[in-house]
Amino acid sequence: MSIRHALAVAFLIGGVVVELVCCIGLIAVRNAFDRLHYLGPASSVGPLAIAAAILLEESFTPAGVKSLLVALLLLLT
Repeated sequence: MSIRHALAVAFLIGGVVVELVCCIGLIAVRNAFDRLHYLGPASSVGPLAIAAAILLEESFTPAGVKSLLVALLLLLT
């Protein structure tokens, strides 16, 4: 296993953990305004980490570039 592959796995695990924690937070919190706090990392940190994992694994192939564009689109919206 190369360092690049290990970093990709770490970013992927980190992104999935962020998404899971945000989903659990949305279920656990009662107030709608408090739920908004869990949407921030779910729409910014998680997709960026997953896109970084794909970019590290695939390099700048069409799949890597598409993942980066999707993550940037999620940040803009």
